Amino acid sequence: MENSYLILKCSQTILKLELKKITHFLVNDYLLTVFCLNGNSHSCCSSLKSMEDKLPENFFKINRNCIVNVNLIYSLQVKKREIIMQNDFRLKVAKSKWTEIKKKMILLNQLNNGLENTN
Repeated sequence: MENSYLILKCSQTILKLELKKITHFLVNDYLLTVFCLNGNSHSCCSSLKSMEDKLPENFFKINRNCIVNVNLIYSLQVKKREIIMQNDFRLKVAKSKWTEIKKKMILLNQLNNGLENTN
């Protein structure tokens, strides 16, 4: 069973965040920011790589600066090669990652439809 929480150390604060409520991680100049569904964001000094190693497989690196929670993607904008998250953030996807993120979305859709059909 995957961990349902992420413990994040931000300066003088230690946060316990629910993974299912984290939409994405964005890094800029060694400052990692975690964005949540409720609109909150939390920043700390960490690398994207160290965070990537701690996350379950429903999190996917879409470019060199961003990891998204695939479960919280609202839509894929094909012409712009962009993801819109459920909290309305728009994120660019690297050309090399575009096919893989589309496959993950299709797989997620199939899994969700399979769960709905069993009820």
